[in-house]
Amino acid sequence: PMSDMPASVAAYYDALNAHDAAAAARLYRTDGTHEEANSGAARAGHAALEKGLAGFFGFMPDVQWMPEKTIRAGDHVAVFYRMTGTARGRAIRLDGMHLFDLDGAALSATRDFWDMAALRAQLA
Repeated sequence: PMSDMPASVAAYYDALNAHDAAAAARLYRTDGTHEEANSGAARAGHAALEKGLAGFFGFMPDVQWMPEKTIRAGDHVAVFYRMTGTARGRAIRLDGMHLFDLDGAALSATRDFWDMAALRAQLA
C-alpha cells in the first residue's frame, strides 16, 4: 500500500511509526492543520502539530499504523489504516482513515477518522 502513496504521505507514516513527532510536523505547510473527525479538535502550525503527536505517542508508546488501502483524487488522498499499540496496559487495534490534502510536496491538512466507541471499549 505504501507504493500507491504520494511520497509525502508515505513519509508521514514513516515518521509516525518512528514516533518522530517533529519529522511528521515538518511534512505540513507552516500553516498546516490536523483535525480529529470525532471531536472536531484541530491543531494548526508545526509546534501544535508536533505537541499533539508527542502527546499521543506518550499515551500509546508502541503505536504503529499499517496503511491498507490508498485512494487518490488529485491533491486529496484517503488512506485506510489499522492502528495497533498498547494504552493503559490494554492492547488496542483500531481501523481508521486519514484524509490528506496536499499542496505540492507538503501536507496542507489532515483529518483522522476512527471510532471513539471502539477505542473506549478496548480501554474499558
